[in-house]
Amino acid sequence: MNENVIRTISSEMNTYLNNFQMKKLYSVLYKNIALKDESFDNNVCMKKFYN
Repeated sequence: MNENVIRTISSEMNTYLNNFQMKKLYSVLYKNIALKDESFDNNVCMKKFYN
């Protein structure tokens, strides 16, 4: 669910931000939204490990 929120926000902001800003936005959103989800599945754990 949180991944969908991040994608939606990123998609809506895409026309207003350059590539560097989009990367930073995604990073901040992921850190503040996705990490609050207490239920980790294997895919989430692997993404966190490799990022």
